[in-house]
Amino acid sequence: MNLDKKSIKRELLNLKRIGNRWERRLFFAAIISEFLQKNHRVDLVVVGGNAVEFYTLGSYSTEDIDIVVTNFGIVENLLQYLDFEKINRIWYREDIDISIDLVGSELAGDPKRVSRVSIKGRTVQIIGLEDVIVDRLNAFIHWKSEQDGLWAQEIVAIHQGDIDWKYLEQRCKKEQVISALEEIKKKIKPENEKI
Repeated sequence: MNLDKKSIKRELLNLKRIGNRWERRLFFAAIISEFLQKNHRVDLVVVGGNAVEFYTLGSYSTEDIDIVVTNFGIVENLLQYLDFEKINRIWYREDIDISIDLVGSELAGDPKRVSRVSIKGRTVQIIGLEDVIVDRLNAFIHWKSEQDGLWAQEIVAIHQGDIDWKYLEQRCKKEQVISALEEIKKKIKPENEKI
């Protein structure tokens, strides 16, 4: 379907039919992402809690969609057109229960490692697996967030066979969180080892 502003408004009506909240948020992000890319060449990447929610297969729960976009003005104009209300820095629309936080214009990680995820016929970009682990380890070490350390461990446990360990270790050394990664590796039973 060709996406214009009017068709996005129609698509929003279908959001309520998606019972799973994290899928609903990703589908919404995919709709606006496709519109922004096609009409304005603006990239959108889901980061933060919604990315953790995706990589933990819904175990983690968040209230908003944290996104990195290359042009805030165009996105804010679109959200305003779509009847979102801005409360401090969060854009919110109550009837569809969607909150958006525009967290930055540069991705903290490698753009080449972004995951392109298909959801109900649409595609959305999500920060790469290794980069979301580093993000959680940063919160664990630098902000003293025990929960983020546990979520990093959960993601590693679920995806250990898919992780580019060399890249992850390089990023962790650069971010000074390698000790936390080493602790996680000690706790995780390798996939190929029988329990």
